[in-house]
Amino acid sequence: MSIIIEAEKIRKTYVTRSEELEVLKGLDLSVEEGTTVSITGDSGSGKSTLLNILGGLDYPTSGRVVVAKEEISSMGEDQLPMYRNIFFGFIFQFHYLLKEFNVLENVFMPLLVRGKGIAEGKRRASELLEAVGLKDKARAFPQELSGGEKQRVAVARALVGNPRIILADEPTGNLDENNTGIVEDLLFSLVKHYGKTLIIVTHDRVLASKTERNLELEHGVLWER
Repeated sequence: MSIIIEAEKIRKTYVTRSEELEVLKGLDLSVEEGTTVSITGDSGSGKSTLLNILGGLDYPTSGRVVVAKEEISSMGEDQLPMYRNIFFGFIFQFHYLLKEFNVLENVFMPLLVRGKGIAEGKRRASELLEAVGLKDKARAFPQELSGGEKQRVAVARALVGNPRIILADEPTGNLDENNTGIVEDLLFSLVKHYGKTLIIVTHDRVLASKTERNLELEHGVLWER
């Protein structure tokens, strides 16, 4: 398999009036395309920070991130947003659905940002909503959905642009046990079906055990578990 993400000597330091806090301390990470990886760690260990840096949502203080042979850590804000849109699908603990748009529109929004037509967006969004079992909710609005349904919409939205990499930050952290199982099963089955690379950060050891590779973030560096 080829390497899809290569992070080298990643450091992230936050500076306050009273101190400098180094969250990531020169860590390295290589991820093979098509694999599933979990990153666990205590609260405040820097898991979300690392995921944001890997996905181009934040810049490292030093080090480099290469995604599909492109060094995204050196890209400017004029180039990076479109690269993120094409290569990544994001799932967060909170769904971040837009309440003024219905479910179908929320799912195809990333394609509109990319400049795709509405007809293509609707077709692709309908396909993904059927895959997550919510085709009958296409015209509903987020406030009409349960928490589990909202997160399933978020999974569909992450996949709609056919990204190569899915980045998930505590994707079931707000769900009850039943919906947690539903969303996790859907996520792993769809990632496998569409041949995506999946990186999850979570405190949930059970969820982490479902990935092919388990890493622990501790004291700013990664350890293989």
